[in-house]
Amino acid sequence: MHFAMKTSVLKTKFGECVITEEQIRTAMREFDSEHRSTESDAGKRYAIEEAGQHYPPKRILQLATGVELGEFYGGRQSNDVFRNLGFQVANLPKRTEGRYPRKRLS
Repeated sequence: MHFAMKTSVLKTKFGECVITEEQIRTAMREFDSEHRSTESDAGKRYAIEEAGQHYPPKRILQLATGVELGEFYGGRQSNDVFRNLGFQVANLPKRTEGRYPRKRLS
């Protein structure tokens, strides 16, 4: 039996990049193991919610695709990639100063 792989398209300054759900999940695992302790777990206005954790949308897309942060837009364009793949996108409250508190891994 063959299952269709979920894909979405990220538009970059240099063209389009097809992204799979598995690429996003792999990037989330990489973020958890290599970046969570030193980087914020949310973007400026949005976060991807998965398994009780928050993830910064643009950083996850960068890890998943290798496309540099300045080569694609955040906001709706990035969030639509996640929504198309079945992920939840959370609107974050405005920050007053500093970073959002990091969620601790259990």
